[in-house]
Amino acid sequence: MSKKTVRYKRRRFVIREDFDVGNPTAKSIRSMAPPDSEMESEARIRMMGHLYAVQRKNSRRKGVAPALVMRYALAAASTAVIIAVLSFFVAPGVIWNKQSKPEKKGNLANLENLQGDVEIKPPGSGWKEAAAGMRIRPGTRVRTGEGSSASVKFHEGSKMRMTDGSEAVIREIGQESILARHIRGGTYHRVNKGTHYKVINQEIELRALGTAFNVDTRTRDNLEIITVESAVEVRIGDHNPIRVTEGEVMVVSMAQDMKAAKQSVSRERLEDERLQANVQQDAQEGYNTGIYEQVDVPSSSDRASGEEPTDSGGSVSLEGSVSERSVSLNWNIVWDGLFDEVVLLRSESARPVFPDDRIASYQDASISRATDESVQERKTYQYRVALMSSSAPAAYSNTVIINVPAFDQEPEPVSVSLVSMLYANGVNLEWSVSGTTRYQGFVLERVVVKAPENSPTPVGSKTANRFQTSSLLTTYLDSGISRGHVYSYRVGLVVEGAVMVYSNKSEVEVPWSHFKP
Repeated sequence: MSKKTVRYKRRRFVIREDFDVGNPTAKSIRSMAPPDSEMESEARIRMMGHLYAVQRKNSRRKGVAPALVMRYALAAASTAVIIAVLSFFVAPGVIWNKQSKPEKKGNLANLENLQGDVEIKPPGSGWKEAAAGMRIRPGTRVRTGEGSSASVKFHEGSKMRMTDGSEAVIREIGQESILARHIRGGTYHRVNKGTHYKVINQEIELRALGTAFNVDTRTRDNLEIITVESAVEVRIGDHNPIRVTEGEVMVVSMAQDMKAAKQSVSRERLEDERLQANVQQDAQEGYNTGIYEQVDVPSSSDRASGEEPTDSGGSVSLEGSVSERSVSLNWNIVWDGLFDEVVLLRSESARPVFPDDRIASYQDASISRATDESVQERKTYQYRVALMSSSAPAAYSNTVIINVPAFDQEPEPVSVSLVSMLYANGVNLEWSVSGTTRYQGFVLERVVVKAPENSPTPVGSKTANRFQTSSLLTTYLDSGISRGHVYSYRVGLVVEGAVMVYSNKSEVEVPWSHFKP
């Protein structure tokens, strides 16, 4: 006869575990609980304590038929088992293994390539140390410490690699869909083609198009997206998505006045050690490394130190974009003294150098832009500007990498998306641009479509504000509004002094009760 000694209510008792053997109802009740080896010890003790109480009560019962005693015992035991099972299910931090509760493969991910301090926080639990091979369920948070890294491998082949000092939440894991929330640090995403893969950060949503991309928030109040291979669609709030293609970088300001800018990625950014480490893993696993296959980017260990002097007392920054059959370049010079000329450099494989890769030079310091119409389709070019002076070392700009698409490729349509919202102090307007980065500003038009009688701004009144900016996302507060009016807004994209395209129209009604008298 099997017996079990347990502590129940500060007392020790001997439990006869076979008192219900052979009874079909008891067998069914016992099947509700998991095996002893898989139960939490506290849950096991609670269940046995309840069984002891039933056994002790039945032994004292007099004048009752044995069958009736068994019936009472089983009724009480069923309650005890149900309580024990429920306590096992809801006990904090309890995670079933594969034998106790089979999980659907499509709803799980695995932790791998752990280095250093890595922790996970399953739903309803606290932070705990992670181990390679751990299962990740929807709602699980993962974070890495200083000098640490980890990878989350999803069932269909996609991966999210986390660099040091990073944190993310795996929100959803479906058969062909994945949703992750980037919280801080840097995450690199290698997405399997055909998977609906999204990454969110506050009001920003990134949708991968069978791609590899990097998300970084290490710069305060900035979210940076670099597309290494293929393309990513970035949606900010209710605006139309903006496509960030291979070799492009988009930076979104997360401050109150949200701004966004997109341009070709610089060679210096591609040389970042964290980014390179993830791309090298892609290469080792046989993936297409996109822009890195077009550009010879040495690792930090191979990089020569002091390649060119930069202590010339001046600096120059370069931006570039491709449109139709040409490349547009813009530079900004900060110089303490005088320089003799500005030299534009271009190469196809390595970082351009002076004088071998010179394609143009300018003695006029006021010149700050150039157009290269000699590019060929399906080629990658690297551009750099050098400031030459006879009295100081040369100063070099960053190196901009430009991917030239096929000339017959259908371009992305240019569009402007406008969103408006009524605030207590005015109408807040936000607009975003997709399909181009070559423009000089915007025209915001406002028309009164409804007004009370004798209004100083009757129906049909128009106003226009001009903005000189190349930001992909612009915010403006129209505080010159009146009660009882309905306003219609639209934004025009200005290219070479003329409006190229208009946004959608957005109407806002200002009720009489909106402001305090």
